[in-house]
Amino acid sequence: MQSHLRQSTQPTPRPALRPLFRWLSSTSASSRLFASAAYLMLVLPLIFAPHRGFAQEFRATVSGTISDPTGAVVPGASILVKQVETGSINRTTSDTAGQYVVPFLQPGNYTITVAAPGFQTLTRTGIELESQAHPILNLELTIGGAAQSITVTGEAPLVDQANASVGQVISAESVADLPLNGRTPVTLAALSVGVITTSAPGISHPFDSNASNSWSLGGTPQQNSEVLLDGSPNLTVLGSQAFSPTQDSVQEVSVRPFDTDASFGHTIGGVINTITKSGTNAFHGSMYEVNQIPNLDANLYFNGRTGTKEPVFHYNQYGLTFGGPVLIPKVFHGQNKLLFFFAWEGLRDSQPQSLVTTVPTDDEKNGDFHSLLAVSSSNQLYQPNTGTLSNGSFTRSTFRIRARITI
Repeated sequence: MQSHLRQSTQPTPRPALRPLFRWLSSTSASSRLFASAAYLMLVLPLIFAPHRGFAQEFRATVSGTISDPTGAVVPGASILVKQVETGSINRTTSDTAGQYVVPFLQPGNYTITVAAPGFQTLTRTGIELESQAHPILNLELTIGGAAQSITVTGEAPLVDQANASVGQVISAESVADLPLNGRTPVTLAALSVGVITTSAPGISHPFDSNASNSWSLGGTPQQNSEVLLDGSPNLTVLGSQAFSPTQDSVQEVSVRPFDTDASFGHTIGGVINTITKSGTNAFHGSMYEVNQIPNLDANLYFNGRTGTKEPVFHYNQYGLTFGGPVLIPKVFHGQNKLLFFFAWEGLRDSQPQSLVTTVPTDDEKNGDFHSLLAVSSSNQLYQPNTGTLSNGSFTRSTFRIRARITI
């Protein structure tokens, strides 16, 4: 009789997972059941999570051709794109046709450095990229040694030649310097071509979701445009704005009443995209307070003619921002690696309003409502249990005695 030894087909756990397997084998069945349930609670939401929540692409792209002084293309050139504020770097190489593409660039200030064997290193600075921008930068290298370099600054503003959309980007300077109604950055959309407001004049609080999205873009009805926050949908089910970031936390507002990008096809109107700030390699912050009191406000014209005093109104809006690299002394410095930005805002306001209402008279308090009949016959009170059917209609008996009703 021959005996055969079968090798176990059970896979050997990886070294990193061996402590986990040893713990599971040494614990009780109830502990293993609890651990399995916890594992499923963590993993199943990731597996069955909806996949429709992808944000539209709002970042910029830079592309172009690298050539020599004769116009011949330069393949294999090394291109480095660096964001000045955060120090983030993107690298690529020109292809056989001398062309390059660097996508997924956050809006901001950039420098491009191009190096190739037999040519001087070329650096172009002052490249301002806005949301969804796609400028074509054709760069010409000069023959020389790699140790030599040329820096190009102060060129003409970039032209987005790869995008046919019509719109405007409200810059960071405009967001910071222009007076905003309720310090709501999206109200700057009114500065763009093809945009008109549809809301009545009045103060707009940051939480007034309908007022901050009362726009007609390209002649479409209000609240029928795509409103985004950093490329993610920022709309409620009814079409109003879901969240309004603080003014000091917004970098720019992109408004495109006539957008040709197929990724923005969820509405019949245009696209408003609010881009928030991010942390930089240097610590920066701000504090502000906006206070409106009636002593400094002008009265309405018709109130002045009738001698009506200006209504009491108080509006106090305050907040702060702070950002920079994550810093743990003697442990970690997040420069060029891990950055943060924090914004907080508080709001207190009071605006008394007139209210017209009615209160019961002394007779009505005693149960006597006969004075209501002089106002309208529809105020007649009927006994509810006296309805009779006559000729297809119901009639009821009126109250003939005075009943006291306790209020």
